[in-house]
Amino acid sequence: MKTYCALGLGNNFFYSLGTDSLPIPPNLLIEEEDEDGNDAGDICETDENGNKDANDDDEERPGTEVSLLPINPHASGQIINTNEDVRVYASASEWLQSHLSSRSATDQSSSTKYSTNIQPVVSCGATHTSFVLPKQNSTSTTPRSSSVAPATGEAHLVGTIFGRTYQNLTVQPTRLPLRIVSVSSGRRHVLALTEGASPGGGVVMSWGAGHFGQLGHGPDLTSCLEPRIVERLLPHVVGGNVIEIAAGGLHSMAIVASNSKNQKTFPTNGDTKDSIIVRETKAFAWGSNRKGQCGIEGGKCATV
Repeated sequence: MKTYCALGLGNNFFYSLGTDSLPIPPNLLIEEEDEDGNDAGDICETDENGNKDANDDDEERPGTEVSLLPINPHASGQIINTNEDVRVYASASEWLQSHLSSRSATDQSSSTKYSTNIQPVVSCGATHTSFVLPKQNSTSTTPRSSSVAPATGEAHLVGTIFGRTYQNLTVQPTRLPLRIVSVSSGRRHVLALTEGASPGGGVVMSWGAGHFGQLGHGPDLTSCLEPRIVERLLPHVVGGNVIEIAAGGLHSMAIVASNSKNQKTFPTNGDTKDSIIVRETKAFAWGSNRKGQCGIEGGKCATV
């Protein structure tokens, strides 16, 4: 059975990696070198003659933090105390393996809070990270589904979004008896798609900052702290189910599979038993349109 983990890279100033993430020891991270033997990420200032600035060595530059993120809030395995872990590891791979399996001899589960047997769904914003993780005791946690499809369940968020900070992975309340199947993070907003009554699509929800209309709730609602249904994307309004969502920096998009019976079947390799069905789809966009990213003329589009 596969084991999944999440590695976060970058700055944790806005807690987008969380306070309980585990930084990989810097000595285990290998820096790439260019053809001249210099570090690829090392930028040196030179004078007109190409000589290196004498003060360049004295400058300290913040490096990229690489951390192991907790993605299994329901894990019963032993939580590792890194303050007591003084072992010197030979490689980052060895360090990861030691933190992805339980150290408890009585624990039959191989997972810790940093690992899971179900593939999580993740999306990164500018100051936050969003996940789809299975609910506790969910039927989607069976080995069969874990090896076939990504997790479905609840939307989780860590980091800062529209002035609210989540220092640890926190469930985002949807108040719907439907599981989340995908999330997409924009600069400071999030889209989530739930399962639907019919296969292939469901309800779209959004929350966070919406000053450019990227939430899709109309011009009068410029922010939302909790997930809210985008009513203009309900199946009976758009004539089909939303099957894909995408959040850009300041705009959003969704693809709808039409309920129309206008569909075509294309056989593969001349075999009608193994054919591809092509359905009619429509694309919807909303939010900032300053550079035409919504595909229409004019300014922002605050409504779907």
